[in-house]
Amino acid sequence: MGVAATYGAAGAQMRTGAIGATLTAAIAPQALAPALSALALQTSLQLIYESRLVAGQRSKGVPAGLSVPEALRRLLRGTGLDFEFLNARTVRLVERAPSPPPRAAHSRVIRQSGPPIGTLQEVIVTAEKRAEDLGTVPINVSVLSGQAMAELGVSRMREIAEITPGIEFKSSSQWGPAILTDLTVRGITSTATINGTKSSLGSATTGVYIDDIPITMPQSSFSNPYPVTFDLARVEVLRGPQGTLFGGRAEGGAVRFITTEPSTTAFGGLTGGEASATDRGGPSYQADAAAGGPLIEGLLGARASVFLRRDGGYIDRVDPLTGAKVEAASNRSATTAVRLALLIEPGASIRVTPSFMYQSMDLHDSPSFFVD
Repeated sequence: MGVAATYGAAGAQMRTGAIGATLTAAIAPQALAPALSALALQTSLQLIYESRLVAGQRSKGVPAGLSVPEALRRLLRGTGLDFEFLNARTVRLVERAPSPPPRAAHSRVIRQSGPPIGTLQEVIVTAEKRAEDLGTVPINVSVLSGQAMAELGVSRMREIAEITPGIEFKSSSQWGPAILTDLTVRGITSTATINGTKSSLGSATTGVYIDDIPITMPQSSFSNPYPVTFDLARVEVLRGPQGTLFGGRAEGGAVRFITTEPSTTAFGGLTGGEASATDRGGPSYQADAAAGGPLIEGLLGARASVFLRRDGGYIDRVDPLTGAKVEAASNRSATTAVRLALLIEPGASIRVTPSFMYQSMDLHDSPSFFVD
């Protein structure tokens, strides 16, 4: 990195102060470096700049009679450079700072018509059991909106763990993936001794909640149920001990699935579907729909959602002795989820939200296999 300083002697027709000086002669269009030298000779300025800033740059020239600041502005126009006076006779050239982007408007995220992922938004969370802006919550929280999960193709707990720092979603080495699963936050887990053998079948250390309802298995960190992500407002991942707010089995953290509430003022809904095929495996498809709105304006609202998913298998069951195929695509699975929720608002400060949720996952066979 080279640093160049250019200066010149005062001309006969100069006024006393360099800042108050005016150009006595025009500076013709030319390369920026000699144009700056001509300005310094006329005004008795000392110019300080990194040589890389003017390399390859050109100036369109300036007429006579301009003040020093105006002459500098014209010489540097279109170069991406700016200037600052260090004292009455010393000027430093710097790169112009980029203009800040326009401030994004605050908006709630809705899956069917929200802004694209990456847009700055106001994120409201209930990590401390009251609605707050995410930036004011004194907890290490990661938030995935329903829209973001839909655009990323996230539909289950394993995929949430893959894109959320600090979460580990592991399976039992004995039973294989999708049979017994363990969710840990920041590596905190529990162990128990069973028949003299150390096992991870102790009480869970990560609490799992649908809204404020715990669904964690009481005596095991494995085989916890995890809801599908369809028709969720967001998923909140709280890292660190949450025992004060959520009680036991949340020493490592908590994962909250926040459902979409009904509305007593507006109708809304969404539908979706997908299909895929696996080479030498079975077909997969998904269909889902949700709709809701006011039943009694301002007093009673309802929302219903249905989720159906079928994943085709890709592992064949074979006879280990003869090698004959016993069953094709045996690790296929099916998931069904139904939810019905009500919102009752008898007063400005009273909200009652009863809901019914049913979810079933049928895993026909484990995807584990023996290489031999």
